[in-house]
Amino acid sequence: IIKYVLQIVIVFHLILLVYERFPPLYVLLGLAAHASYMNLLRTFPIIEPLSMPFMASVGMFALSNIGWFYMFKTDYELMTRYALMGGPSVSAFFATMVWSAPVGLFVSLTVNDSMLPGAASSKQTSFSRGAAGGSGRSNLVSVVINVVGYYARLAYEKVFG
Repeated sequence: IIKYVLQIVIVFHLILLVYERFPPLYVLLGLAAHASYMNLLRTFPIIEPLSMPFMASVGMFALSNIGWFYMFKTDYELMTRYALMGGPSVSAFFATMVWSAPVGLFVSLTVNDSMLPGAASSKQTSFSRGAAGGSGRSNLVSVVINVVGYYARLAYEKVFG
């Protein structure tokens, strides 16, 4: 399903660029972000936190969010041309065009580990294992705790050797 969501959002980006004449910089940022999410699907649900595709996806997610926010904040002509009401319209745009795919990827990591392909693989990382070390059900909170803990350990090791 995530692959189809990505494809649909990419088509919507192209429509915004070609037919709606949205600013090319922001549309291309969105396309690049979604292309980086597509790249994550090659190994999904196994995600290596220090891999280049993951780091690129996180960076592109941040750039895309900042870019679209800046566009909606500064492009008054676009807001009046489409009679956008601000909050609700912009929030709907962000939910569908910016956040749907990355949120779908993140939420999919919280599925019961025994249901995931490659669950018996020893290559799983803290992103694809639950708080119980890969057995039982994981939830969103345990995934967030694992991610924060992983990066905190990396930072500690880097600073204190």
